[in-house]
Amino acid sequence: MDSPKSPLSMDNDSMEYNSSINPFAKCDLKRIMTKIFKTATPSNKKHEKAAWIITTQEAIGRPGECKFQDFNDWSYDYLLNVVDTLWKESKTLKSYTMPRFTDEFFGLDWYCVLGAYFMCDDGLFRSTEDIEKGKMNAVFPSLHQVQDKAVAKKLTNAIRDNLPDDIPKHVRDRFSAKSLRKGGTTTVSMVGGLSIFNVSSRTGHSTGTTIDNYIDPSNPVTSFPAANALHGVTTLTALPVLPQSICSECAAFHARRQAPCYFGSLFGFYDSSL
Repeated sequence: MDSPKSPLSMDNDSMEYNSSINPFAKCDLKRIMTKIFKTATPSNKKHEKAAWIITTQEAIGRPGECKFQDFNDWSYDYLLNVVDTLWKESKTLKSYTMPRFTDEFFGLDWYCVLGAYFMCDDGLFRSTEDIEKGKMNAVFPSLHQVQDKAVAKKLTNAIRDNLPDDIPKHVRDRFSAKSLRKGGTTTVSMVGGLSIFNVSSRTGHSTGTTIDNYIDPSNPVTSFPAANALHGVTTLTALPVLPQSICSECAAFHARRQAPCYFGSLFGFYDSSL
């Protein structure tokens, strides 16, 4: 069964014919990310904003939770061939596995978007002040300069500012950072073959049963079906297929050490002195 398409989760070309009278037809994440990359400059930090959006959307996370991404929590699973970025919930204080998948469209590919952030917006640079304040391994140190609620506002602005220019204000204002979680949850819930356990393993929701206490939150396989559904992969149990760009020298090192090698190779360069 093909994956459904919904606003702020996947492109909705089937509604394009009606876009002149239905502005919501043009409000999807593919168009938002396309506009971000087309208008990104060294000064507007749009690659970083794209990284906030895709990190949250791909995890079907709550607004603002991308702030708590830390390189110390990232790992590479050699058996499953996937990068696991532990997800921390600000509301429940829970943490659980978050394996990252690729996508056919570059703007929805977490690896590509993070690579652009690392290389184009100095995503791996840390100032002396950052280091002194303990933000050396924070993936998004700029978000630690504001309160948690302000992070959600930043995400909301990044989404609204990159909707098509002709979208009316009353429609634009209906989208927010929460739309990423709503869109992702709606997308995976519409796919046949997914159980509530598959969905909740990705979204972090409770099933309301005692089974929650016995499911291992550190097992990345439990969220594979929902991740595949989110990316339109029809075989829900398929293992992720990632670019083979992490060299053997860096594979055993800390995630922060791996990043320049991995993303450098992905985009065609690698400096072994990094």
